[in-house]
This record gives sequence, C-alpha cells and structure tokens, in this order.
Amino acid sequence: MNVAPTPVLVVSCDRYADLWRPFFTIFWNYWPNCPFPVYLGSNFKSYDDPQVKTILVGEDVRWAAGVIKMLDHLKSDYLFLFLEDFFLIEKVDTRRILNLVETARQNQIGCLRMVSGSHLSFPPTHALEQYPGLGIIAPGDMNRVSTQVALWKTETLRKLLNPHFNPWQFEEIGTILSEGMPDQFWGTYRPAILYDQCVERGKWRPEGISHCRNMGLEIDLSARPPMSEADVTRALLSMKMENEFNNLKRSTVLSFKSGERINGLRSGIQLFIKKPLSLKLWTIVFFGLLGKKSINWLFRQYASLRMSGIEKQSKRRLKSYQIKR
Repeated sequence: MNVAPTPVLVVSCDRYADLWRPFFTIFWNYWPNCPFPVYLGSNFKSYDDPQVKTILVGEDVRWAAGVIKMLDHLKSDYLFLFLEDFFLIEKVDTRRILNLVETARQNQIGCLRMVSGSHLSFPPTHALEQYPGLGIIAPGDMNRVSTQVALWKTETLRKLLNPHFNPWQFEEIGTILSEGMPDQFWGTYRPAILYDQCVERGKWRPEGISHCRNMGLEIDLSARPPMSEADVTRALLSMKMENEFNNLKRSTVLSFKSGERINGLRSGIQLFIKKPLSLKLWTIVFFGLLGKKSINWLFRQYASLRMSGIEKQSKRRLKSYQIKR
C-alpha cells in the first residue's frame, strides 16, 4: 500500500501539557498497532514517550504559525492532524485507515475527514459511487475546512494556514478560501476515527474525566478545573441551539450557492425567526436572492476583509508583546 510517510501530528502547546499523558495513554490503548510515526507539536516542553517524537516550535505566537513550523519539520506530503483534547473512545481499524490513506494518495485528495455527524463536521454533500462510504464535501458547505481529525495533503493545508489565524479563524475563513481552490475535500459517512473532545474553554468536560478514570488515570484538577454543572448545562443548551442554527444556515447558503433562491429564502426566513436583528443574515439573504455570483462574491469579500483585520490585529499584538519583553 502507498501509505508512507504519513505521520500523525498532534497539535498542542505548553499550556495543554497536562493533557499529553492522558491523550497518549488512551491513544495507544485504542490504537496500539498504529503504523504511522506519531509527533507532538509544542513550544518548549517535551513529552517523555519513546513512541512519540516532540517538535518544538518556540514561542506560542499564533496557532497557525506554530502549525506551519511543525509542517516544516515533518516534510511529508500527507499527514493526520489531531488536537490534544481529542481522546479516542473506540478501537481504530488500522486496515480501514490504511485503505483510506491509499485512496487519498491515489486520488491526490486535499483533505479526507475521518469523522462526520457533528455540527463541526457535517456528512459529505455528495456520495462517491466508486468509493462506498466516502463522499465529497462540496464548495459552499459549512466547516469544509475543520480542525476535526483528518488526513491532509500537506500542500493543501499550507495554502489554508495564514500564520495569523487561530483555530476558529482557520476553520471559518479557510472554508471560504477552499472554494477557490482546485483541491478536493472528501469525508467518511461513518467515522473512521471516533473520539470525544474532552476540554472546552480550558476546562475538563465530564466525558474527559470519565475517559481518564476508566483508564485508571489520575488527573490533576488543580491544573485544569472541571466544568461545573452550570457550565455543562449551558454548553449542552448552546450546542443544541448552535446545531439547529448551523443546519438552517447550511441549508440557506447551499441553496443560494446552487441557485435555488426560493429554498434559500425559505430557510433564511427560519433563520430570521431565531436571529431577526442579525445584519450578517440579512446580507446573506439579500445577496443570495441576487444570484450565485453575488453570494459567492460576498463570501470572498468577507474573507478578504476578515483576513486583513486579523493580520493587523495580530501584528499589533506581536508589537505590544515585543515592547513588554
């Protein structure tokens, strides 16, 4: 099979060093025969595990800038991208993963997402008859670019990594930028790598604590506090509302970008019921009703303005940091 070299890169930073031991203990438990070299990206701290090679990138300036340095070190044409709070919850089928890697390489796929079904990783838009279980994540789909676990063509990932981006900006603006790229984005309909996000807003989610305790791992809750019951309730309610809103927004945008103005307007009206004062939604519907070219132009302009503002803000922050030092 054409699978090497295909490293697994776990993107992290020193502030999340307390997650490394539980992450890798659980990782090796559920994927003991992982056939790929495994790397951890951090700032100055290393992780003591002979199965894991640490890549040190220095100061934690911006998330994307650090990832770019990690890619410079790896020098591989494809890689798996993980975040350090994505804890595996099911045995990984290595044979299936190897087949997916071979398929991606043979077809020169820019990104092959390993998970689907959440508000951050919708199922593929169009099924691929020649590859059962796989589908195309079409231009215009929400979260087409995501930090969820995926196999990336390094060249594609680099084109989307503006060094000033944080993870959320990479997802939001990268999704828009990807529409103008020839690179293909595919995804699985059934997760190939199943995991839970175990930290939210810097705090342990209940699932994370449970996974660790089930493995007999003691975690230092003084280093990272758990979410309170109120935190969990708010997060669940927020996720439910976000899922409903994102599904409607996805339907609205995809309809307009496909030239289906009536369907776009119908779902847009449901969005207005939820957020009647959102200028962004009114703008999307207005340009969507003007046609496909108009809505695509709007999103390109939005991405350009956002990137310009992010770069200026990042440069100001860096200048202030240098003055303080």
